[in-house]
Amino acid sequence: MVIGDIRGYSRLTEDELVTFSRVVLGTFGEVLARYDDDIEYRNTWGDALLVVFGDATTAARCALDLRDAMAALQQEGSEVPGHLGIRLSAHVGPIFPLWDPVMRQPSFFGAHIVRAARMEPVTPPGAVLVTEAFAAALELSDSHDLGCEYVGHHPAAKDYGRLRMYALERGRS
Repeated sequence: MVIGDIRGYSRLTEDELVTFSRVVLGTFGEVLARYDDDIEYRNTWGDALLVVFGDATTAARCALDLRDAMAALQQEGSEVPGHLGIRLSAHVGPIFPLWDPVMRQPSFFGAHIVRAARMEPVTPPGAVLVTEAFAAALELSDSHDLGCEYVGHHPAAKDYGRLRMYALERGRS
């Protein structure tokens, strides 16, 4: 699974929120459309994003594409405010498809979503941090174009504890 948010979102004005939805979320939608056949679930609320994939390699490529798309939006001098920054985290673990009675649609639940969600707030903007399980899954795959570099054993958000974190990049580390 990939979880993301946009640092600085809460400082957007009403007019900027309209632009954010059209430009940033529109761009994210275009990136995700390239992975439609591999996405098992996707959801967004405000600036948050949750995407569930069947394998780590596809999740990694999509996360890097989302990061790169945000960077391209900011480099182009578009309408996107410069103080925004995408933070993405990814994890591999058991999660469960269940019916969400509030949304009245299928959703995913599980403690491992929480693990990824607690990594995301401590991820530096512009980075994709992954758990040790995710890094191991990539290492065991045939994805020779992806690599993870250990960045330390860091505290996760909301007193979740400490997690071994890896920076995801293209190329082997």
